Amino acid sequence: MKRILRHHRIEAEIILECDTYTTLAIESPSLLRTFLDGVERQIETGEPFFRLYDGNKEIPFEKSCYFIRDCFNPALDNKKVENTITKEVVSSISDEEQTEFQRLINELSQWVEKVAFDFPIPLTIETDINPGVLLKALSLSPHRKTDIFLENLVLSIRILNHVTKKNIFIFYNLQDYLSEDELYSFHKEMQKMEIVFFTLTSHLPLRKTQYEKIVRIDEDLFEQHIDFKTTDF
Repeated sequence: MKRILRHHRIEAEIILECDTYTTLAIESPSLLRTFLDGVERQIETGEPFFRLYDGNKEIPFEKSCYFIRDCFNPALDNKKVENTITKEVVSSISDEEQTEFQRLINELSQWVEKVAFDFPIPLTIETDINPGVLLKALSLSPHRKTDIFLENLVLSIRILNHVTKKNIFIFYNLQDYLSEDELYSFHKEMQKMEIVFFTLTSHLPLRKTQYEKIVRIDEDLFEQHIDFKTTDF
């Protein structure tokens, strides 16, 4: 997949493809705020800021892109995530599994009758329920097995990609949180998921990978391009 991102304040085109990524380093605080707020508003409301192209065809930026401003706490709509997972799991239930579910509900009903036998007033439970109701009651949700930052970030992106169907991710200051090896691993994980990304940052990164192109806009709004072959800057 290859997409092209354009903005009237930037001379360079931002190429979005799996094999490489671009860092847009904006050292002017006011211009950086403009870009951060502009990206957020465009994704939330569709207000024009960036223009996204597939070849010569312009496509809606807000329907394809997701912005992660806080890499430590990507915004996840947990209710939407759980509802999406539950709906997909329920749709995959076979006839045999549906029969097993009904047997489970019957056993659960018998268990409730047993534990509530001596209750001073008559009780009843609803047994005409579907698997989705039970799964929601059990809060079926993604399992985070680790506290490792990189693994949690990759899992969050996998969840967001699956739920929103968006495959272009924009990160703010991503390189500040990853070592060179971690950045390499992160890029490989994005390739596996066929996700393309670019980063917005307030400064030049401390290191540059061979897969990274940098577009730098300094405090005087001078634009500098640092290509993939350059490793020292």
